[in-house]
Amino acid sequence: VLVSVMKADAAVPRRESRTVMSGFTLPTHDMIHSAVREAPAEQKTLLLRLIDLAQTLSDMLALFSAQHGLSERDCHALAVLSSHDAITAKSLGQLCHMHKTGISRVIRSLAERKLITCERNHLDLRKVTLVMTPSGAALGREIVMAAAQLTDRLERGMPRTERDNLHNALLSITARMKQIARVDSAPVRQRHVSSAAL
Repeated sequence: VLVSVMKADAAVPRRESRTVMSGFTLPTHDMIHSAVREAPAEQKTLLLRLIDLAQTLSDMLALFSAQHGLSERDCHALAVLSSHDAITAKSLGQLCHMHKTGISRVIRSLAERKLITCERNHLDLRKVTLVMTPSGAALGREIVMAAAQLTDRLERGMPRTERDNLHNALLSITARMKQIARVDSAPVRQRHVSSAAL
């Protein structure tokens, strides 16, 4: 459950500026959350409930991250790195659902804190392999343990059938959201290709 919500939250844009698409203005992340807070419970749609849940989880993770002087994305990356002896920067970005610029910032932050080392491929200098330092590995294990404990607290008292149904529903919703995102972003990508060709 925790991982599914983290992935969904990572996909929500957090910029203050609005994005214009197909002649209308998309609401910003903060605008949507304001609507969630102000809407009566019976008017909260599935999307708003998911965003509300993601924000609540994000607030909880922010508290934990702040205790270690890290960002939420830094913590997420360390948790992913904990399950790999070595991983490329590109693969880490894909697993964390971050674009190239975002994962570059995370890698720089973790390297500056000496939580990871970056080793360049001698055959292809564009490729960078990331390896956790002993202090990084220790912090990564702590983050994974904290996430496991939070998951246990969330699921405690929840019947197995209800928990399985929730997992399946989140998987289904996540897959559907990705499908919708691909369809909705196709015209935007096509416009960028057309503009570049002019």
